[in-house]
Amino acid sequence: MIHILSVDDEPIHQFVIKEFLSNSYELSFVDSGENCLKHLCLVKPDIILMDICLPGINGLETSKKIRNTFGYDKTPVIFLSTLEYSACQQNIQQVNGYYISKPFNKELLVKLINKVSQIKK
Repeated sequence: MIHILSVDDEPIHQFVIKEFLSNSYELSFVDSGENCLKHLCLVKPDIILMDICLPGINGLETSKKIRNTFGYDKTPVIFLSTLEYSACQQNIQQVNGYYISKPFNKELLVKLINKVSQIKK
């Protein structure tokens, strides 16, 4: 089963992700960039869902650390954010990430998860 790590500080967003995905994927949740980095020392997810606006280390910086420090160069990162894509496009491209704007719908999220899980293989 595909393991997805969701990184978001908003409980409602974590709840929505759980409701949308818990029947089809193994999920784990953390609420900050720092906790994401700690979690990756314990578990290697297949896909990371990352909010950009996080307290402390933001999602873009966390993703750069993931790529540079942990060797997760093939692990897909899907950014879920209320920020306009144009405002963070360059940073997302630097980490080979994907982007979905919040609020997002289940079909779009599942479609992208399926796409990136096939690319990883």
